[in-house]
Amino acid sequence: MNEADLLRISASLIAVILLIVVGGWLAKRTKLLRPTGKKPLITILDKQGVGPRMHVLLLESEGQKLLLGVTPQQINLLHCFESSAATPESFQHHLQQHQHEQNPTS
Repeated sequence: MNEADLLRISASLIAVILLIVVGGWLAKRTKLLRPTGKKPLITILDKQGVGPRMHVLLLESEGQKLLLGVTPQQINLLHCFESSAATPESFQHHLQQHQHEQNPTS
């Protein structure tokens, strides 16, 4: 085996590895590897930051909507809504109204 053969084998190996990496990246970007038709069990409807590393999440799971308070240390259930009771728009409105009541000067 001479130098030209080693160069050709190395180039082929690099091309195959590059093809695998690019194919994986394309599959991930186009979501080809994700199953279709399967609805997720939990859907995040809205997320609102209320402080540094603190959020309020509105989730939907099995027809119920849950309002959760999330910090780096814990997750608390704040309220459980009936399915038709809370929408992301009403969540945003109620949160802003509550923040305005807490800080009337803003």
